[in-house]
Amino acid sequence: MIPLLPHSEHHQRFEQSHPCVTSNIPVGATLLEVTVGLLIFSILLTFSIPSYYQALERNRFKRTVHTLFDDLNHAKQLANHHKRSISICPTINQTHCSDNPQHWADGWLLFFDDDTTWSPSDASIIRVTELIKPPKNLTINPNRNIAQGLSIAPLRRMGKTQGTGLPNGRFTLCANAQTKVTIYINVFGIPRLEASDQSCHP
Repeated sequence: MIPLLPHSEHHQRFEQSHPCVTSNIPVGATLLEVTVGLLIFSILLTFSIPSYYQALERNRFKRTVHTLFDDLNHAKQLANHHKRSISICPTINQTHCSDNPQHWADGWLLFFDDDTTWSPSDASIIRVTELIKPPKNLTINPNRNIAQGLSIAPLRRMGKTQGTGLPNGRFTLCANAQTKVTIYINVFGIPRLEASDQSCHP
């Protein structure tokens, strides 16, 4: 005959022989716990998505500003190094200059242009910049003397439309919810960045 153990002693021996089984810890989560978890997750998601989008737009705007600034700087360095004129103009097809100043926001061409004809060829093009994923509502507004392009020579800068009548060329860059950034190009073709605390769009 098998001796019967008291209930508590039998329970203790069962847990010792089956260590993975615990009877005093509830398994799974209650409906309230799941609901609270989903609520917290939803709140975090609500705040994180706009922040991520704003950071992405801010980085795209900074990248656009520095791309234009770097290309202007590169043009001046090439002009000094090769003792040749380098032209920069807006483009929409990556092969020809555009006369529409609004097309600076689409991209630009950098090319050797010794006779200042503003007619780039495959052999003369140095760099093609196409803004594939620009920030939202990007505008690149040049002042009058460089509205359709500028030519940077070893000693001076010349605008396509107004020559060197105005002392500084200027690009003002804006995008949605960003602050204005201006790139100045002096008569020697040297660019300079200047940030502003003025918002682009109210």
